[in-house]
Amino acid sequence: MQTYAHYFWTYVIFRKKRWGHEVAGFSMFPDMPYFMAYLATWGKIGSEGRESFREGILFLVANATHSATLLGIASLVFILLKKKTLYPLLIGWLVHQLGDHLLHVNDAYAMFWPLSAKRFPGFISYWEPAHYGREFFLINHMAMLIIFTVLVVFRLRNSYRLRKLNAGMDSR
Repeated sequence: MQTYAHYFWTYVIFRKKRWGHEVAGFSMFPDMPYFMAYLATWGKIGSEGRESFREGILFLVANATHSATLLGIASLVFILLKKKTLYPLLIGWLVHQLGDHLLHVNDAYAMFWPLSAKRFPGFISYWEPAHYGREFFLINHMAMLIIFTVLVVFRLRNSYRLRKLNAGMDSR
């Protein structure tokens, strides 16, 4: 899933929570190695450069950030140390992994890295045409557009009602 889609869907799920933005922000954390590599090359790494992500330090860091094993260890450490301020990181990281492990086929991550290099491919790819990537992209982005529009309309409507209510109180 695209990094911005991770943020969007996580925010939609957790928007009513006090730490909704933090969880949504941390849901982008596992993709930061790719984002930083993209920025470092001034955007020259495109879809044709995906194979270059399968080697070197970037590959190790990306495997680490997409590893359920390392997420589990981090969760255990934070829970034992009672670091509740880091729970949004863990939740965002988990939501990201759930999305990625379902939506990567030929580029699936080793879920239990570094203990195992075994990959468990999903059934639908967020980008590969041979695995419904175009269809998923269209459905995902249409759903995001519709939900974004609904959220904006509700926010504007509630804001209007609140202003109207406050104006009625001021006139007394």
